[in-house]
Amino acid sequence: ARNYPAPVQGMVNIGLLHTALAGRDGHEPYAPCTATELADKGYDYWALGHVHRRETVSEDPWIVFPGNLQGRHIRETGPRGAMLVRVDKGMIASVDFQELDVVRWQLLRLDCRHINSTDGLLDDVRATLEEAVSNADGRPLMLRLELHGPCAVHRQLLRDQRYLQSEFDGLAIDIGDLWLERVVFHTRPQRAIGAEEGEGSSLQALLSSVDEATDLLTGPELRTLEKRLPGELFGDGPFIPEDEAARRQLLQEVRDMVLAAILPGDQP
Repeated sequence: ARNYPAPVQGMVNIGLLHTALAGRDGHEPYAPCTATELADKGYDYWALGHVHRRETVSEDPWIVFPGNLQGRHIRETGPRGAMLVRVDKGMIASVDFQELDVVRWQLLRLDCRHINSTDGLLDDVRATLEEAVSNADGRPLMLRLELHGPCAVHRQLLRDQRYLQSEFDGLAIDIGDLWLERVVFHTRPQRAIGAEEGEGSSLQALLSSVDEATDLLTGPELRTLEKRLPGELFGDGPFIPEDEAARRQLLQEVRDMVLAAILPGDQP
């Protein structure tokens, strides 16, 4: 940006720059600079690329990431398009976002704490999907559904994931203009099994082994396995959790899957 030419007096000066400025989440550093450096250049408008999330960094002067024209995956949700810049008498008169995407991506989180049956869940999912489609501005919707919260039928949901996935897919087909990219089960039991319950039993020993598996997640065995697996299996996240919180979440999910497979009904 320091090497850009000086502004031409009496003209509308527009700078086009591929940059992440001082850094943006989820984007590699590229042509680092600051908004102050761009403003000091004396241009009327800076149109920035590289970052696919729309953001107005400044209005005096205008420094804008318009984002990309079309969301490509679940990390690029919501309306996508371009900025329409109107110039009047040699000055920027208005800057307005124009939706141009033809398909809309959405991440939808459903709180399941009030769900008492799989039928109730299906009813709630249908209503939620219908509302999402109605809010997609007439565009086909690519949607990821995440189920969250303490749930009375948590273990039943874990056991019946394949059945529920097919039911959710059927709902999407029935509603129309909707494709379920993925369904993620992040519910949890309403009451976790305590250390005092089943103390000394084989179940407690098994759960303790799961709780102590952190070393396995950071050991060389999984790194070796990761190199041998095709990348498409990893989805949009790392094969091995990168931070402690993510590893704890993974171990909790494994713990819940063990309980769902062993214990009858939905009792802890």
